[in-house]
Amino acid sequence: MTTLLDADIDTKIEELAELASSVINEHTNDHGACAVCGSAFPCDRAVLAEHNLAVCGCLHGGRAGADEPSGPALALSTS
Repeated sequence: MTTLLDADIDTKIEELAELASSVINEHTNDHGACAVCGSAFPCDRAVLAEHNLAVCGCLHGGRAGADEPSGPALALSTS
């Protein structure tokens, strides 16, 4: 049986936050459509990424990642 140490869990959470941040930065609003996949904005990947950032933020003292502002990133995206 594999046992994760706290350090391993923290590393995985940081990796998830980095990936989620990257997805949000790429899947931006392009006149009502996702700039990457063309789906209606926000696309499923962006919504999932924002959810994951929120979860990571809750686990790290309310911050949405090391360098990410907390708050509704998708609602504010206008690019």
